[in-house]
Amino acid sequence: MHIASGSLFSYIFVNLLVATVFVPVPVNLAYELTCQPEGKVTSISGSGIPGFRDGHGERSYFNRPGGVAVSFDGSVYVADSGNNRIRRVSYEGDVTLIAGSGIAGFSDDKLLRAEFNGPQAIVITPTGMIFVADTLNNRIRLINLRDGIVSTYAGAGID
Repeated sequence: MHIASGSLFSYIFVNLLVATVFVPVPVNLAYELTCQPEGKVTSISGSGIPGFRDGHGERSYFNRPGGVAVSFDGSVYVADSGNNRIRRVSYEGDVTLIAGSGIAGFSDDKLLRAEFNGPQAIVITPTGMIFVADTLNNRIRLINLRDGIVSTYAGAGID
């Protein structure tokens, strides 16, 4: 279930299997990913400083994360909108880049050469395919981790 709240960049993903809520939270215009099991707020990743850096926990930086999804292995995938990238937070808290060159644009290509423009919502299928709402490109993109390719699933990019 993906629910949009009152703020443009505040999205909530509820993982019904473990009753955990993951929320990108604004902190002085920077963001960190928090987890709220049983009403307790715990930061799982992000320093609160806007930017791009992979790393463990607070050593990682995000820039306006627009949406999150939880995979079956417990990893959290993040549409890092301000960085035009898709990131993965492992169950252990390690943040790694999954797709996107970081250039705001449009390009179907290999994972790290593909270009996104303001990716927002993200969904993971049971087979591990990742769908991304590439908002400013007006397209739905498909990330195939097995083949290492980002492609356009739907949309012609027309306003």
